[in-house]
Parts: sequence; C-alpha cells; structure tokens
Amino acid sequence: MVYAVSEDKRHPVCPECGYQYTDSPADTESQAFSRLVSSPQELPQPKLSVEETRRRLPSIDYIEDDEIRLEVIELSRRAPAYFWVEPAANGDYHNELCRNQHGLWAHSLMVSTGVEYFSDSWIVQGRIDEDELDYARAAATLHDQRKQGPHHAPEESSTSDHNLTMADVVREESRLPEEVAIAVEEHMGPFYDGPAAEGEIGKLVHTADMAASTNEYTATIPAPAPEELLELGIEESDLQ
Repeated sequence: MVYAVSEDKRHPVCPECGYQYTDSPADTESQAFSRLVSSPQELPQPKLSVEETRRRLPSIDYIEDDEIRLEVIELSRRAPAYFWVEPAANGDYHNELCRNQHGLWAHSLMVSTGVEYFSDSWIVQGRIDEDELDYARAAATLHDQRKQGPHHAPEESSTSDHNLTMADVVREESRLPEEVAIAVEEHMGPFYDGPAAEGEIGKLVHTADMAASTNEYTATIPAPAPEELLELGIEESDLQ
C-alpha cells in the first residue's frame, strides 16, 4: 500500500480513510513504514495489487478452492490501512509479539496457522470435511479486517461488534459461501457482541483465535512469512 503524508510531513495517512498513525515518534514511525510507503509524495492507489496482497497474506495460498481464494484476495485488497499497521490489542490481551505495530496483521496470520494445526483433529473427528476447511481458512484470514471499524471512520481500538461488521462485509461485498460469513461472525465465541460459535467451522476458527491470543502459543505464521513480521520475532510455521 502506498500512503500519503499529513500536512506537517510527519505521519503517514491512508488516502482512502484519512487514517493517521501517530502513537510513535516521527523518526521511529518513518522506519516502521519503510516497506509500506513506496513514494509518500505520490497519489496512492486505492487497493493493494494481487501480488502484494498474497505476499502480505500467505495464508491465502493455503486455500485450495480457486473461487474462494480469489474472493478472499479481493476482500483483502480493500482491507483498511490500519489492519496492516495497528497492534492486535492495546492491553495485555493477545500474544506479546502482536502488541506493537503490525500486530493485528501478524495475529491474523497466527490464527491461520492455528486453523491448519487444529484442522486434522476436526477432520478426523468428522466435525468438518476437506471442503469446509477452506471456509475456515477464508474466515481466519478475513476475521479481523474490520477490527477497528470501516475505512472512513476507524476507532482507536477494537470495536465490540467487529465480528458482525466483517461478516456483513463478507456477505455484501463478496460471493463467498454463507458458511464463511457465519464463521467470521462466530469467531469471538461468547465474548463481545455476536453469536457464540455453534457450527464446527466457527468453533475451529474461534479455537485458533483463542490459541493465537495467548503467550503460551508459539508465534508462527504461514510461509513465506512477510519480512515485516519476521522482524517482530515471529517465526515461519513448518505446517504445510
């Protein structure tokens, strides 16, 4: 993604939503954005390229169904600017490696690793089949892409209905199966707003989300891992 800059030339600004990231000193912030800002003075593009989206979200290439993969790419190309920048949480919740810049992005990929890890058990138990695993993979990649609200009015932290908001995006802006929207809707389980997970796909995504949110969980993300996230101390997963 290419960013514009604010009038005082210090803070990157998302051209689509006007979002500024201003919590860190300007020099540190500039370094952190070095890979995200290709040319700050140019008018930015409204969406990521397909190639850049797949680079940032290697979990997409784990999706075997071509149509589902393409729909997830198209939604992810329009993820709000903050999704790639903000921490996963402002407090102690979430893995400690996800509490700084790029943490929300990293957490989402950690959830994808969790889905891959737990999926064998779900399939052997007959709780989901191979086709439904792609629904869980799609939901894991997408589940937090509206965690702080929409492009045009982002909040300063997580919104309690972000699961419902992203589920609506899936329903209204894609042709993904309803099972994906439901799993996104249920990913918070009994917490925050929205329904607790009742379907097995939703339970798989919720379990992966809970595991990825703890410090006891090994912080790994699907390969090939983006360099920005490796610099956080997160490692590539060896799950294939």
